[in-house]
Amino acid sequence: RKMRKLVSIKRYIVYVPTILMIVIAIIILVMTHLLSDAAVTYDIMQDLRRKVLRNQGCVTVEDGTLEIADDFLFRDDYSSYVVIEKNGKVIEGSYPEDIESTLMKTKAKQERVRKVMKNGEKYYVKDLRVSRWNGTPVFVRGIVKKSDAYSVYRTMERISMLCILGVFLALFIFQYVFAKQISKELKGMCETAEVIGRNMD
Repeated sequence: RKMRKLVSIKRYIVYVPTILMIVIAIIILVMTHLLSDAAVTYDIMQDLRRKVLRNQGCVTVEDGTLEIADDFLFRDDYSSYVVIEKNGKVIEGSYPEDIESTLMKTKAKQERVRKVMKNGEKYYVKDLRVSRWNGTPVFVRGIVKKSDAYSVYRTMERISMLCILGVFLALFIFQYVFAKQISKELKGMCETAEVIGRNMD
C-alpha cells in the first residue's frame, strides 16, 4: 500500500507536469514556426513593394526619352529589379537566370504581389507602372526567390527556437528538482505516519 501511494504521488507531482511541459513546448515550437513563416512572408512582400516603389521614382519619361537614375536598385541581397514593357520584355536590367524564360512571357500587371512557380521554386513578383514610352506602358518589376529570402530569416527563427527550448529546459530542470524534493518530503511524512501508526497500535 505504501509503495502504491508513493507511485501515485510521483505520478502527479513528477510525471504529469513533465509530460504537460513537453506537450506545451512542442505546441509553442510548432506555433512559433507557423507564425514566423507567415510573418516572414509578409515582411518579404512589404520589402518588395517598398523597393519597387522606390525604383519607380528613379524611372522617368521626358520628351520621349526613357531615363533611369543612377541610384536605381537593380539587385540587393536576395531580390532583382528590372524595367520592362507590358509584355514582360526587359528594357533595362536582367532577370534571374533560373526564371528568365518564364518572366519574359509574363505580362506586367499592376496588382498585389504575385506568386510565380518555376521548377518547384516559388517567386514573388511585383509590377508597378511608370509611364508610357514608344507607345507602350513601362513598368518596374521586382522579383524575389522565396528560398533565397527565407535563408536570411531562418537563422533568426532558429535562434528564437533555441531560446524557447533553453527556457523550457531550465523550467523542466527546476520543476523536476522541485517535484523530487516534494516527493522526498512526502515520502518522509508517510514513513513517519506509519511509524506513529505502528506505535499507537
